Amino acid sequence: IAFGVTEEEYKSLIGKEVTVKVTGVARNDRIQALMVDPPKWLAGYVRNKHPHITISSDGTAPVKSNDMLVGKRKIQLFDEAQLNMRIEWSPFE
Repeated sequence: IAFGVTEEEYKSLIGKEVTVKVTGVARNDRIQALMVDPPKWLAGYVRNKHPHITISSDGTAPVKSNDMLVGKRKIQLFDEAQLNMRIEWSPFE
């Protein structure tokens, strides 16, 4: 949903089940991300201009997915894909 936020900001979401529509996959030579369309009730919590889930990298920081999604990349679009998830909290230090 977002990186660099406090647990308190998202406390009401932790443990909730959510289904997001996967609209495609984007990649460049360093990183790969699923492009997603979150449900309306969750959209206000998403802080990225292009909602996504980073799924792989060559060691590049996951935050670089944001740059990749607006830069040079290859995209494969999906028609009917969904991803069922549970929202969890994981502090990064």
